[in-house]
Amino acid sequence: MMSRLQQAVTLAGFLSIGALAYDSRLLGAEEGTMPSPLTKTQVQIPVGLRIQNAGNSWSYSPIRLRAMEAVVGIKGGMNYPHAEVIDGKSVPIYLAGGLNGKRTDNRQCVTLKAKLEAGKIDVFTYSHSSWHEIDNAEEIAEFGIKHNKDFRVVWQAGWMVHDGLRIAKNGPARDAVRIADLQVALDKARKPIEAKVEAINKKLGRRVVTIVPVGDAFVKLRTMVVEGTFPGVKKQSELFDDDMPHQGRLGGLLQDYCTFAALYHKSPVGLVIPIDKGISTEQNSILQKIAWETVSNYPHGGKGKPTLSTPTKTPTQQMEFFEVAGQRAFVILPGNPDSDKPIRWMGYTPCLLGGGLPGKSEDWMFERFLAAGIAIAGIDAGDCSGNPRSRELFAKLHAELVKNRRFSSKPALLARSRGGLFAFNWAAEHPEQVSCIACIYPVCDLRSYPGLGNAAKHYGLTLAELEKQLEKHNPVYRLAPLAKAKVPLFSIHGDVDKIVPLETNSAAVEKRYRELGGSMRLIVPKGQGHNFWRGFFECEELVEFVIKNAK
Repeated sequence: MMSRLQQAVTLAGFLSIGALAYDSRLLGAEEGTMPSPLTKTQVQIPVGLRIQNAGNSWSYSPIRLRAMEAVVGIKGGMNYPHAEVIDGKSVPIYLAGGLNGKRTDNRQCVTLKAKLEAGKIDVFTYSHSSWHEIDNAEEIAEFGIKHNKDFRVVWQAGWMVHDGLRIAKNGPARDAVRIADLQVALDKARKPIEAKVEAINKKLGRRVVTIVPVGDAFVKLRTMVVEGTFPGVKKQSELFDDDMPHQGRLGGLLQDYCTFAALYHKSPVGLVIPIDKGISTEQNSILQKIAWETVSNYPHGGKGKPTLSTPTKTPTQQMEFFEVAGQRAFVILPGNPDSDKPIRWMGYTPCLLGGGLPGKSEDWMFERFLAAGIAIAGIDAGDCSGNPRSRELFAKLHAELVKNRRFSSKPALLARSRGGLFAFNWAAEHPEQVSCIACIYPVCDLRSYPGLGNAAKHYGLTLAELEKQLEKHNPVYRLAPLAKAKVPLFSIHGDVDKIVPLETNSAAVEKRYRELGGSMRLIVPKGQGHNFWRGFFECEELVEFVIKNAK
């Protein structure tokens, strides 16, 4: 693994060449709603920012930021040193009180104050392990905009020290961290900062202070690791360098992409810059997309008039939780369901409430389902490869919703990734109780994922026993009842998916289903794998399919 110094040397050499490139292979021909990366011919190149960074080892890499600027043709960007020398000692320049004269030693912050007064700083960034200490943000913001009307303060809401959960060691304890607990700890620290930032902006009359949601991007990355969808990383602890934990090479690159996106409001997707040799092209592409998705959708990181009004809750923030057969279940209700008819609904799989599924990625489509009067529901059956127990639990959820909540008896099913094992198996056993099945890169063959050895454990069988019973449990073999019941299918699945290969899953189902006389539409985005590409989760065709067929 390259040290920060080695990275700096490599990147400095890259910058001296003046490279300018995008790798179109990272984008795909059907990016859909994913904003395309900046090119010289598409938009005006922004002016480079003069940045004063304050922070510690939680900071982004200025050298890598310069590399991204060079790729898109941004000129004039620079980073000032994050400390000043006083009496031979290096002293951080971000200490509160240094600008308004309240500090007893008036020599501190002299350099920062002089630069601000001269209008030579465009952005003051704070990237620190103690990022929740925000007392000096208002002081710097007020002073900065007096001398530079475009001045901004950019605060990094980074990942939490010890995960915010007192995880003392990087190892099994970190690997066992539940994503839901990680998100709760991050939210607890970040929410007061957001309120403080919005109060400052309201006082100043415009958005001067913004936040980079690096911590949220880390949660998305760790979610993929837990789900087994981030290539080359099997455990959360593999992302980090030490116990604290420091960001590691993947986290550091993700942080740098987030910083570029927040500073310039431009997508890093498709940028080609030097990266550590241990990071693959696929990993790099995923990190770019996580960064842009996180930053571009974050309400406290952009431009516009500040407000202290309570934001509307997203669909996944409106989940109503209850228990069925001792397991946690959820439901999200549309605003005005028709009181005279059964409520149309969609069963979501895999429902892993402790693992963030469903999560933010689903909010876009959930909003549209709710607007069409379609409720969303699911039951947390665990990560169990669609075993018989999980099917029984969904049957009990179905009975509860139909009997006691006036839901339709024929829900639509939405299967994401390994949720395909669950959805297709349940549907095969209850074909008359399914209106349609929509899928996002679904697992349809146990041999493909998680493999028969792992699946056998979930089924309580030996490998030999599962092999003998495969036609009773493997979705690709269980399509005949669905075809007979004329259940329409839909799937969107990338052609370079290495986790859940297209050929042995969605494509195999399509071929078999058509042979059985069934109807299925398959969309194959070029160059896409098993990732958070927004085209998967903001697919108009999928939404229209569900709305049309849900009963």
